[in-house]
Amino acid sequence: MRFQNPFALAVLFAAFSIAVGCGGSSTSSRPLVVVTITPKTITLPVDGTRQFEATVTGANNVGVTWSVIEPAADPWLVRIANTASFTPQALGVFHIVATSVADTRVSDTATATVSEVSALQTVEDDLGTGEQ
Repeated sequence: MRFQNPFALAVLFAAFSIAVGCGGSSTSSRPLVVVTITPKTITLPVDGTRQFEATVTGANNVGVTWSVIEPAADPWLVRIANTASFTPQALGVFHIVATSVADTRVSDTATATVSEVSALQTVEDDLGTGEQ
């Protein structure tokens, strides 16, 4: 088949070029948002308190929302900006989550194992506070 009209050929070529040039690149110019919680894993006794800190990179808004996967443990998490204090009231394994405010699809999870107080922990606590 031969095109008689050069204008039609130019329009067809332009349409093809635009379609190929716009087609489906999987890369994005948006920066990758990353949330990192520290520490990642802790072990603590019932009524012990530990802090978690979240760092967000790749976003102008570096805020996070905190949650606990196990609903019963949610009241034990005190949230203050990018820091959370966890004071468990029961034995078990709990998962603390920091979710990016800028991109709620991005989060990180830390694990808190709550165990009974050992004799060694009690001695270390006593020595650290000066009480005997």
